[in-house]
This record gives sequence, structure tokens and C-alpha cells, in this order.
Amino acid sequence: VTLSPVFFNPGSAEIKPEGYATLGSIGEFLKEYQNEIRVEGHTSRTEPGPDSPFKNNWELSGARAYAVLQYFIDKHSIPPERISYAAYGSERPRVPADSAIGQRFNDRIEIKLLTMEEGEDVGSFLRTQHEQIPDNTEITPPTGSSLESQGGRPQ
Repeated sequence: VTLSPVFFNPGSAEIKPEGYATLGSIGEFLKEYQNEIRVEGHTSRTEPGPDSPFKNNWELSGARAYAVLQYFIDKHSIPPERISYAAYGSERPRVPADSAIGQRFNDRIEIKLLTMEEGEDVGSFLRTQHEQIPDNTEITPPTGSSLESQGGRPQ
């Protein structure tokens, strides 16, 4: 689900009052499932203004995603262990940002219901790969290196 920019004023992470009805519907939908949820924040390339509490688009996108996450936990009792958020700033635009419309379209929150099978497969893969790492992975510095001249210890 991609939420329209009408949920936040430019440069703000406070959810607009008119956005709560739609978020409420989404929250009720999310309660029907046990899957993990990820709220992703995105911004346009327009940086927050000098009066903004956010230093950059990374902070702004994270604060917006966190606001939506907190709303779902507080108002819809989504268990905190099921939900996470990510901040992408302006690094993942959906459309070219060469117009005001393009910039507004890239200024968004995405709510993703993750598949349970994906999580299990990834965890299984990581466990398998970790077990294949040998116990002795220490690397010794090459002869004549600065570490060797210092007794083998970094200073």
C-alpha cells in the first residue's frame, strides 16, 4: 500500500487528521494477518527547510515511517514484534522527480505485508551460511607490515 502525500505536510512527520480514517482501515486489515509488517518512508529530493527539526531526508522519511508504525501499535494493537520501519530518504524514487507532481509522488509511505515463507527461507539460508564459516578466520598481517613492526597489535 502506498500512501498519498496528503498524510503529511511538506517537511513534517505529523500525520494529518484527515489521514487517520484511511490509516484506521489499513490497521484493521493488518490485524487480520499474522505476517510481519514493514512501514517504509520515502521523500522527494527536496531537502527539509532550515526551520525543520529534520536535518535531511533520511531523518524525515524515518520519522514519517515511525509515526505510522506507532499509530498502528497504539491505536490498532499491532504487536511491536510484528512491525518494523525503514527510511530510504530520496534514494528510491518511483518516478522521475523533474516536476512538482513527480516530487509529490516520491514523497510517500509504503506499508508492506511480508510473506511468512520469505522470512523463514531467509533465516534458514543465513543459518546455513553461518554454519559454513570456519572457526579459524584470523588473518595475519603480511611480513613487513606496520602491525608486525608494532608487535602485531594495532595501536
